[in-house]
Parts: sequence; C-alpha cells; structure tokens
Amino acid sequence: MPSPSSWPCPKKVGRYNSMKNVAHRASMAWDDGLRQLGIRVHPEHGLGNRLPEGLRYAAVWLVRKNRTARNRWAAHVPIAVLVTPQSFGSGIASVQGWDAGADDGAGAWIPYPALLLKLTRLAEVSLPGSEAGAEAGKRGSWRRGMEEQRRDMEEWLQKMRRSLRGTPTVLLAHGQNARSHWTWLQDGRVEPDRIRDGHARARRLDPDLRLVRVRTARGRETAQWWGVNPKDGPNGLPSHL
Repeated sequence: MPSPSSWPCPKKVGRYNSMKNVAHRASMAWDDGLRQLGIRVHPEHGLGNRLPEGLRYAAVWLVRKNRTARNRWAAHVPIAVLVTPQSFGSGIASVQGWDAGADDGAGAWIPYPALLLKLTRLAEVSLPGSEAGAEAGKRGSWRRGMEEQRRDMEEWLQKMRRSLRGTPTVLLAHGQNARSHWTWLQDGRVEPDRIRDGHARARRLDPDLRLVRVRTARGRETAQWWGVNPKDGPNGLPSHL
C-alpha cells in the first residue's frame, strides 16, 4: 500500500479542480471502505409496526462483462446482495453476497468481502459460439448465448429466492438492468404480488417476500407529469425527474 505522502492530494490546476468536492470524495472513500468490510450505516424507517420486525433488504444486479478477444460476446453476471439490519436504533447493518456455487451448488450467503474476491471468477462466463475464428461469425451464435444466459439466470434466481424464505425480506430489482435476462420484469409481463423466475407460470409471492421493481430515469423511461408551479413561475413538466 502506498504511503500517505504519495496519495493524490486535492488541487486546482487549469480546468482541473478537485478542491470543490473534497468533502464528497472523503465521504465516498469512507462509504466504500465500510462497504468493502461488509458493514453499512443503515437508514432506518419511521413506519413503526407497519413493517415487520427484522425486515431484510435484498437486491439483484447484473454486472456486464464486456467482450474480449477470448469472449466474442458480452456476458452478464447476476449479483445479489442481502442487507440485514442489526438491533433497531443502532443504524448498523451487515452485508452479505449470494454465492451460487457454495454448499455443494445449493448456494449460500457469504460475507460481502468474500464475494468481492470471487467476482473475477464469477465473471468468467463461457458462451456457445464464443470461440475465435469462423465459429464466432456463425449466424445465431449471439442468440444461443443469450438463451443460455437467460436459463442460467432463471436457475440462479430460483436458488437465491428459496434462500430468502422464513424471514421478512424486500427483494429489489432494477427493471432496466435486469429485464434483458429476467424477462418477466419487462412491461406487459410483470404482475403485482406475483413472481416468475423460470419456465413455470407466475405464482404468488412467498408470505415473507415482497418484490419491488425499480425503474429510474435511465433511457428517459420514467414518465413525467404536468405540474402546477406553487409560486409565480410557469406551469409545465417538473424538472429533475
């Protein structure tokens, strides 16, 4: 590890100015350090007993592995993180990651630092038709690779979802990030209070599980609405959506 004297210091040279965001950079450094250790400062809700005691938060995210000389097609690796708040009022939560290969293939939640160390191995995805040469150029290679990734995603989701049973949990999935592989999240397919993570039809959620599909302004998909200005300004579409 480099000595503190060699660390980059905030400076202002020409158009480069890192002085104005020193506080933000310091905050992000501490935040990332706690994340690497698997410990988070957890913002607690104020809804009292309207939410079940011991509620956990799980989230799914697809990490993109760009194509290389060895791998002609881009691949996506599913990652799941589980945040478990500690005693209420402490503001502390532990963070775990889902390792699908643990426990003889049944999968298990492992400490988040351990998951980070395994990400490189998890990203090594072999795809049909990914070999260099003529095979990579055959028609349909990309489609076959995508179909295999979707099947793997469904199997991964089923194992991960079963591990959440028995404890109240909110499962969050980013629609724009995951819908290419978890196709049930697409508009026109997703259904309230149900879930489909395989070839079977959508079924009711487990009693202790709630699914939240998150959609952001990515791709300008979040709908805007007409707003009435509370002051003397013009009415119209509100900004910052």
